[in-house]
Amino acid sequence: MDQDQDLSMSEVAEVLKDVLGYSLEFLPDDEMYYGGTEDERAWLTEYRSPDEPFRSHPFDLEFHTTGPEEPFAHALFDRLAALGRYRLLLTFDDECVRATHFPRDEWW
Repeated sequence: MDQDQDLSMSEVAEVLKDVLGYSLEFLPDDEMYYGGTEDERAWLTEYRSPDEPFRSHPFDLEFHTTGPEEPFAHALFDRLAALGRYRLLLTFDDECVRATHFPRDEWW
């Protein structure tokens, strides 16, 4: 997310409805959005890193799928990147495998 953007989690959840193909509903007790189908689930939460000078990556989207995870994750990354609205990181086991805004070998 660019420094001058101030998206809410509800706005991101609304965009994800079209990208994922299902709605994410707010769970106030857990402070997250959650939804899915029989074959996949997604969780959207806020993330506030103390190491970032501003909220450039304020949300985490996690998922579970009954199919292979990596192809699903890359396809989801591609659909979100095609919107041209977000700075994205795709991580597996805390390792960056793709990013929209920096070379992945710069991952700390």
